Amino acid sequence: MRKDGVIWYDNERRKFRVAIGIGQKHHIGRYNTMKEAKAALHAAIRGYRYGWNMGVVC
Repeated sequence: MRKDGVIWYDNERRKFRVAIGIGQKHHIGRYNTMKEAKAALHAAIRGYRYGWNMGVVC
């Protein structure tokens, strides 16, 4: 399983959005700053590593 994520800026809502997993199917959330978004992404990747799959569709 790939343990990669993506952060992108949502212009409509003016928030950073974070997603993870194969094809970035699992949306983690929307954040106001890049710093918050990165922290959420790293926490999610760490969770993956310990076998917690966050309900990602495989």
